[in-house]
Amino acid sequence: MSAYYDVHVFRKVYLAGQEEPFGRSLLAPNAASPGAALEEFVRALFQRALLASHTLAPDRENLDGWLDGLLNSVQPLYVAIDRYCRIFERPDPEKMGVYGVETVFYVESDPVIRLARAVQAGQDVSDADFSAALATDANPSAYARALVLGMTKLRDASAWWQGRAVAPPDIWQ
Repeated sequence: MSAYYDVHVFRKVYLAGQEEPFGRSLLAPNAASPGAALEEFVRALFQRALLASHTLAPDRENLDGWLDGLLNSVQPLYVAIDRYCRIFERPDPEKMGVYGVETVFYVESDPVIRLARAVQAGQDVSDADFSAALATDANPSAYARALVLGMTKLRDASAWWQGRAVAPPDIWQ
């Protein structure tokens, strides 16, 4: 399911490889041995980058437990790149429906998704359009709700940095 969601975002947000920073070759099949080795290397680099972004404040009283917890919190990369390639080249319409790719996850008619695509296309958007797109319950799809959350927290952080808010934004809500 996550591979279907990721590939759909690649199609919509990065225009199937026509929009930077990801090119069409991102999901091109690569069955050669050097390509497979490179893929494993990139996966290892990605995992290291995720681990490096973790707050490293070890519990010195229980270092083994802290380390186990850290390793358990690393996001596993359990979907092989060749699966992404197959889904990109030949998405299964039945799975698209069962997973709700276009009905639950990414609904193009959600206001914030329409707004994001308009901004991506270089169109001007009004403050009224922006506020309407961020309105509570205006966006039922999961991707749209994630956009709303991100934009809301970004606006809250900007207000705090600009001195228009007394406290920093609560990122745990």
